Amino acid sequence: MLISLVRLVIAVSFLSTWGLQSVQAQDLIDPVKAAQSADDPKTKAFYQDLLDVHQKLAKASGLKLRLLIAEDDEVNAFATEQEGERWVVLNWGLIEALHDDRDAIAAVLAHEYAHHGKDHIKRSQSSNSVLGLLGAIAGVAINAKLGTSELGHTIGRTGAKVLSSSFSRDQEREADMQGLQWMISAGYNPLAAVRLQKKLLELAGSDDQFSLFRSHPPSKDRAAELGAVIEKDPAAKLLSTQPLVALNLPPEEEDDDEPAMVASSGTKTALAAPLAASLAPIQGFGLARYASFVNTIAAAPESEYDKVHAQFGLTQESAKPLHEAWTARMQQDPGLASAYGPAFFEASVGPFAQHGRDVAAYQRTGAPVAGDSPLPQADWLALLAVQSSLNKKGGDPKETAAAFAQATQAKGISPYDFQIATQWWLAVARQKAAQGDSSLMLKAVEAM
Repeated sequence: MLISLVRLVIAVSFLSTWGLQSVQAQDLIDPVKAAQSADDPKTKAFYQDLLDVHQKLAKASGLKLRLLIAEDDEVNAFATEQEGERWVVLNWGLIEALHDDRDAIAAVLAHEYAHHGKDHIKRSQSSNSVLGLLGAIAGVAINAKLGTSELGHTIGRTGAKVLSSSFSRDQEREADMQGLQWMISAGYNPLAAVRLQKKLLELAGSDDQFSLFRSHPPSKDRAAELGAVIEKDPAAKLLSTQPLVALNLPPEEEDDDEPAMVASSGTKTALAAPLAASLAPIQGFGLARYASFVNTIAAAPESEYDKVHAQFGLTQESAKPLHEAWTARMQQDPGLASAYGPAFFEASVGPFAQHGRDVAAYQRTGAPVAGDSPLPQADWLALLAVQSSLNKKGGDPKETAAAFAQATQAKGISPYDFQIATQWWLAVARQKAAQGDSSLMLKAVEAM
């Protein structure tokens, strides 16, 4: 049996199924500390207004949660847990998209709080493994105890997205309904939840920032269901007469020419290149050789694990400290964790090895992927739907893996090949979306 740490590394490499860019880190801002340290009155007012929404919903829900803001332009929000602490994270892109409707932002927060309140994270099939991956490799070290002098903090973009997308459609609807009730209890206009669905549908049809729509697919049905509940609730109908209220954004900060480290105010941290010490070989394995080893293990049948280990001068026992050391290093160095994704795909093996190298180039430089596809688009979308269906059913992980392996084998490929192909097709989808054609991306969303 493949040791658990190898499984972890392989899984991380594949968790970017929905990651449309290279594995990167995000700056996270703690609005409590940002409000305290802000010198500009408008900036202070913005964070205080956002915290007011957070505190009212926390009181209505009875939940103890931490609100964080990710400095990411993608329209997204997610609920997660770290070392027992419950987080809700709003991307800056979402705040900008909805800032003219404060109550719509309240609807997003209430929905994410409901994922916590309904215990969806623990009930989701892959939540435990994803939470572990967040800290291990997928997106850099997470330190839940932010220092008093540090407001910013990095988190894995890929891991966060996978966690969000693990919620089922039923859980999304349950979060809609519970979130609506908490909005009403907190005194917010419940029609903002309907406006939110309509806004997301509008953005999904015209915008390139798709992450929220992958994890929280908007629909006319969901908007109609929310509207029907509001119509039957006297308190909701009364609140529905409240006017639209904007959330005034803080003034834009000027970008520095040089890459920023920790700002003097302590409000954010920036992604850096791997530390030189982090690239030092471990047991004779540099990052590239380590990525090659993980790829070879991932592509091999279980019966050949011993042979693969021997090929790299290892045994399963001696490989364990190798994985532990690289994992620990990635936890400690955000730049190293970010560099691992492209390194992994650069070392792709098998029939789609060149496609993997194209993905690595795309992740590193944005160079377009081109040439023949690794497998027909229709086959890729069909397998994507099978994978999604199996994951949502839950069940024994071994049985789920065996069922998916059977599905891929019917198409003449392996699960490993499929993951490489998925990264290639998603790079194509993002390129098309950047040119105004979101059809492929929306097909992939539908397959999920």
